[in-house]
Amino acid sequence: VTAPPTDVVRLQGAYLILVEMPGVASSDVSIKVEAVEGSHLLSIAGVSHDQEPAEFSVRDRGAFTKLFARKFVLPGHADAARISHRIENGVLRVTVPLVPGSE
Repeated sequence: VTAPPTDVVRLQGAYLILVEMPGVASSDVSIKVEAVEGSHLLSIAGVSHDQEPAEFSVRDRGAFTKLFARKFVLPGHADAARISHRIENGVLRVTVPLVPGSE
């Protein structure tokens, strides 16, 4: 499991988390939020399945599969119920809205 390069950007009313996940399909991304001691823990995981060359007869997968994972502690004013995400050009974009009026 690798920790992919990540940027966290503060926007007006939200945080934007950018995670490099080349080769990861949206269906292969898992985003979970759990409450921990007055805040939330955001867990991001993904798996890429690189296409092996046609002349290969793969007996055991591993070299063509990459696992990615990162965890973030969100501030108390993050609105965990409204977190959204999408993958665009190999970059996972996770938007973490802030509770209105908390800025």
